[in-house]
Amino acid sequence: MEAAAPGQRASVRSHTARVKTRLYRMKQRTQQRSSCETKDNTSWATMTSVTRDLGDLLAVVGDSIIVAALALFGTLTIVNPKRFQSFYRSMYERYAVIRMWPFSGLALKPWYVVWLRVGGVLAWGFAAGGAYAIWLHLQH
Repeated sequence: MEAAAPGQRASVRSHTARVKTRLYRMKQRTQQRSSCETKDNTSWATMTSVTRDLGDLLAVVGDSIIVAALALFGTLTIVNPKRFQSFYRSMYERYAVIRMWPFSGLALKPWYVVWLRVGGVLAWGFAAGGAYAIWLHLQH
């Protein structure tokens, strides 16, 4: 590699050479890991596959929680939207900061209940799509 003179930047060629060297060393380490055995005679590939399975399990659980929350929100806004409207109205009347937000006056409109129900139907749609995606993932 070329050494840079004092006060000057290293050339692009020397930087490229360093990057290539690092990539080559990383590739060597990866090959060594895949061929080595651990203390209890399990290969590195087996351990990484178990880690991937655990990651998939955590992803499915996390996605299931999100889908359940969307379904619950959709159900509550469809079944009892007036409760949400009264809560949002009380928050609007109580706090000046909320009144400064754009579209905060929507809770005062008479058609806000319909808007909440449409939002509940959309939440159900996203929950159904998420459940389908989880089902597809589990089928794989």
